[in-house]
Amino acid sequence: MTSRARQTLLALAAAAALAATGCGSSAEEPAKRGKGLPQSSVDALDRRLDEVQRRYDDGVDNGNVGACEDIEGDSFQGDGGIDEIVSGLPQDVDPELRTALERSIERVRELTGDCAEQAAANPPAPVPEPEPEPVPVEPVPEETVPEETTPEKTKPEKTTPKPKPDPAPAPAPPDDDGGLEDRIVPPGQDGGVPAPAPQGRQGKAQRRQPDKGGADR
Repeated sequence: MTSRARQTLLALAAAAALAATGCGSSAEEPAKRGKGLPQSSVDALDRRLDEVQRRYDDGVDNGNVGACEDIEGDSFQGDGGIDEIVSGLPQDVDPELRTALERSIERVRELTGDCAEQAAANPPAPVPEPEPEPVPVEPVPEETVPEETTPEKTKPEKTTPKPKPDPAPAPAPPDDDGGLEDRIVPPGQDGGVPAPAPQGRQGKAQRRQPDKGGADR
């Protein structure tokens, strides 16, 4: 905590203590003195002074300029703020107590006035950006070259050859003497056997002639 922050804390503590001691009045006090602070005003001041201390620490230590601006804009001047609490004290509050309280509050305002300047001089450390999640890479399928396969040589099945049909028998050779037709030679050609005379009545008559000659004998 900086020295200025310590001074602010002391001023806040003094203001709170002053408010607490000024709460109510003692029966032994002279009647000419006024009353002390109402308890509701004391409680409201305690809450607001604690708020000032939190915002001041946040602004100076963490570089939060917005927290410093809220001290003046809300803790002091906002609805139900410190200024409104002090100005709303009853008229019968002891004047000296009122004056002491107002001076303590003003001291707190002075000590917190440079909060924004100190916060700007001490900016917060940059928050590192989260590392992007790695994008899953789909594996590229490897090209597979089909292996060359040599077809197995299949042995041809042994087939039983069909039996060949028996050869047709050769024609029988002609008789030795041959037929008449083979020995017939056309007229005018030498060799061969002369064609036999046609058989008929004439032939039969010729074969009968020798018989007639025998009769003549």
